[in-house]
Amino acid sequence: MRFIQLLLVFIMSGKMGFKDKILLLVGNLFYVGRLRGGGTLASLLTFLIILAYDSIYVVLSIFLLSIFLYKPSLRIILSLEDSKDPKQYVLDEVIGLSFGILLTEIFILIFQSSSSNLFDNYDRSLVMGIIFIFFRLFDIFKPIPVKWIDQPKSVPESIKNLSIFKEERALFRVIADDLVAGFMAFLVLVLISLYLVVG
Repeated sequence: MRFIQLLLVFIMSGKMGFKDKILLLVGNLFYVGRLRGGGTLASLLTFLIILAYDSIYVVLSIFLLSIFLYKPSLRIILSLEDSKDPKQYVLDEVIGLSFGILLTEIFILIFQSSSSNLFDNYDRSLVMGIIFIFFRLFDIFKPIPVKWIDQPKSVPESIKNLSIFKEERALFRVIADDLVAGFMAFLVLVLISLYLVVG
């Protein structure tokens, strides 16, 4: 059944231009978004690439390139699916996770240049693993404020007038909940770090 779905998407994309086909592939991360658990698989793939290249510049490149491509690739997928937040679109997971890891890399650099020895001999894979796990938990279970962005109807009346909850911001909300989930995963790491320093 999954093979037939992929075949149909490939046939439908045959009418697209080359640029649109590339944007479709980027948006669903080369059909990873079409697989069961596509969001988790896309996050895991991003995590493994970042882990393989021990460089903040790789993380920054992934984040900036994904941000640059998110809107055109999302528009292509929206033209194929009748949904405001299509499940096959997984570039938002790449954006959210790389954002959380980028903040973490900056945080570690700041601590390493200070007098604190908290991150002198840290295990990078463990730290990035913490970010990955909490990002996925926040993205799947959607605690507040991730839930508010993902489901604007659940927003309290007192903050419903903020621009992010307006209908014209729907395209941005697709990645905004993942950005918030990435930021919250980063905050968890900060709290763990502070606990280790104080404790």
